[in-house]
Amino acid sequence: SIYGGAVGNTFYDINGTNSSAATGYSLTSFGNPDTKWETSKNKNIGFDASFMKNALNVVLDVYSRSTENLLYNPALPGTAGAAAPPFVNVGSMLNNGWDLSTNYRKKINKDLGFNLGLTLSHYKNEVKKVSGNSDFFFTDGTGLNSRIPNAGISVISKVGYPISSFNGYLVDGLITTEAELKAHTGTGAAAIGGLKFKDVSGDGKIDGNDIVVNGNPHPKLTGGMNIGVNYKNFDLNSFWFGSYGNEIFTGYWIQSYFMNFNANVLNNILENQGTGNYPKINANDRSSANASDFYIQDGSYLRMTNLQLGYTLPSKLLSGKGISKARLYVQGQNLLTFTKYFGVDPAISNANIGSGGNVNDGAMGIDNGNYPSNKILNLGVNIEF
Repeated sequence: SIYGGAVGNTFYDINGTNSSAATGYSLTSFGNPDTKWETSKNKNIGFDASFMKNALNVVLDVYSRSTENLLYNPALPGTAGAAAPPFVNVGSMLNNGWDLSTNYRKKINKDLGFNLGLTLSHYKNEVKKVSGNSDFFFTDGTGLNSRIPNAGISVISKVGYPISSFNGYLVDGLITTEAELKAHTGTGAAAIGGLKFKDVSGDGKIDGNDIVVNGNPHPKLTGGMNIGVNYKNFDLNSFWFGSYGNEIFTGYWIQSYFMNFNANVLNNILENQGTGNYPKINANDRSSANASDFYIQDGSYLRMTNLQLGYTLPSKLLSGKGISKARLYVQGQNLLTFTKYFGVDPAISNANIGSGGNVNDGAMGIDNGNYPSNKILNLGVNIEF
């Protein structure tokens, strides 16, 4: 365990002098003497080859990685105080996947040449075991659960599923009858026009027994592509990155749709409310805001992350000026993005989430209104003397 203190926190004028304070300490982080280090076992096979007189290079790596004694610090009840929870070993998981990299270069003539590069990655993650008597544990890397009604749990790691899968109800249209309304016995105050959840258990009522794993933040495929063309003194290079098959939990809809903290409502919500799977706006409807696949969207995207056009000045223009080479360029970043995701940016970052950035895996694919990637335009010159 770790103890700490500070003036105004644990320092106290215990002698009543009004001029000095005795140093005091309080528990800031619980320890766990039974915690073990995570251990990983890796198996991989690789293929590395060159073809066409080294014009084409191919690298393939197929791997299997098993991780035991996963470390996680699950939240403690409020009665435990303000100290950070201890890390515990919660189970094991398996990652199977492959990485492919190819690059092709060709010189067509003395003035024209090009190069193409492609990288692809695929992995499948699965929780294999959870310690104790349960087959799952909950994570909440972004504090999202505290904003979902009825103590909703939006992220779960369960045996047989990927780590940090999405968890909640399945939407089955809108509530249109009194019978459907009465069936929602365990979801909080429901309303006509609100979301109707599927009766997964088949017991005729909607409650916690109908909550299932309903989404996956892990991509089926990620890739990058580099395209370069040079003609005489001109060069053009672009890099694209894409992600396919991952889903995003649109967490900020709790504010922009269900008016948590009395937030404003988006225009498209006003236009579509009460149609399809869009519930009517109703401040008294606490059922619809529950964690469900209503929040989940396809997070696939393709983005041009970099585009650069350059021109190298002819050497005769630099002769006698003490400059061996000069190149002018214009560069743009994040200029184009192709996606069906409704939010401002499908490239959700889960870096440095939580204390010390130690719960990143518990925040995968959750969009709490993340700051988007900026579009940047640069003009520059490279000079060699």
